[in-house]
Amino acid sequence: MKTLNRANDGAIFIINHFEAVGFVIKRGGKFVLIRGARVLARTTPSMPQCHFDHRDRCLKDGSLVKDKNPDLYHVARDIEFESASAVACFVEAMSDNGHRCLAQIDRRELLQALDGANDRDN
Repeated sequence: MKTLNRANDGAIFIINHFEAVGFVIKRGGKFVLIRGARVLARTTPSMPQCHFDHRDRCLKDGSLVKDKNPDLYHVARDIEFESASAVACFVEAMSDNGHRCLAQIDRRELLQALDGANDRDN
């Protein structure tokens, strides 16, 4: 829960694309993909090179790891992005408009989802 205890947290969003799903917090002008998200592993040709490079860096530093499902990666720690579209590209493994993909949710919804995930992990 430490992720949500920061005074400068802004809006909270969910991104859901097929099996890929994650929560995003807007913090200080940045978009932070929260630990526990699932992102599509197979990329498409429309995905910009900078996002391929970002994925590679995250795989190398351990922020992004293989999931039990071979079609997905698991976000092992929070990952920061400059824009909503960068988050969308990262999660969906293709070029997309982040403002269209991110749906704002209430903070209580996120807390409930995280509590449910913690219960499944234990």
